[in-house]
Amino acid sequence: MDIRRVLLLFSIQLVMVAIILNNFFMAQYSIYQPQYGHVVNIILGLLALLLNILGIFSIRNINRQIEENYRQKLMLERLRDMEEQLFIIRKYRHDFLNHLQVMSAYIEKGDIEKFKAYFSRIRSEIERTKVGFVTGNDEVDILFSSKINKALKNNIKVDASSFVNLPQEFLSAVDTVTIFGNLLDNAIEACAAVSDEEKRHLEIRVTEDPLDYVFEIANTYDEDQGLEKNKSSRKERGFGLFIVRETLKKYRGRISIEKNDRLFKATVEIPKKII
Repeated sequence: MDIRRVLLLFSIQLVMVAIILNNFFMAQYSIYQPQYGHVVNIILGLLALLLNILGIFSIRNINRQIEENYRQKLMLERLRDMEEQLFIIRKYRHDFLNHLQVMSAYIEKGDIEKFKAYFSRIRSEIERTKVGFVTGNDEVDILFSSKINKALKNNIKVDASSFVNLPQEFLSAVDTVTIFGNLLDNAIEACAAVSDEEKRHLEIRVTEDPLDYVFEIANTYDEDQGLEKNKSSRKERGFGLFIVRETLKKYRGRISIEKNDRLFKATVEIPKKII
């Protein structure tokens, strides 16, 4: 049942309530009352109650559909990442023999410095391709892995670490995307705007203490060309942070922001006992 049917149910319910109130005031002021008016009011009241119950169940059904849609989007993101990973594996498998031949030639010539430089370059390329992120929660892992790979494609150096084992019933899929999707998108956008690629850095750290799960997302930014120059972009980020704060309230979570002239850091703390 879509949102239009839910609105129709509540509209009919409001009309019935209006009729009941109208009949009540007419009775109070001895205005014309139809025969068996009280029976009509009881029937209308029961119908309004029934429609209210149907509306509640319909809204719950819509929420479940929205949640499922978000899960499907996250799973699609995982499939895309897996497809990219397979492509990268095939690429390096195809090139592996060629790399070995080049490095063997350097060794045979005794040119150790060129061998080290070539090996270091290959290792850097491999490290920059794909990064997996594991917290124990499928939806968080998919989202974070996808955003990390997005950052790498924007030539952003990523330092990501996780020291937790989140429960599968951590947050809803919708809230996972709302909270961490917003924060990671903001961080990547600000990082990508840094003109010097060597200074693009994104750090993600997930830890826990006895009471909370703690998510730290820090990124470099260019104060002249990035966050502070684009006013519309600043407004969007501000609204995004507002949505994050409002969503965290559902879990009694909190977010703190630290900022200096080149580093922006958001720390999210979500109590374990609410989960």
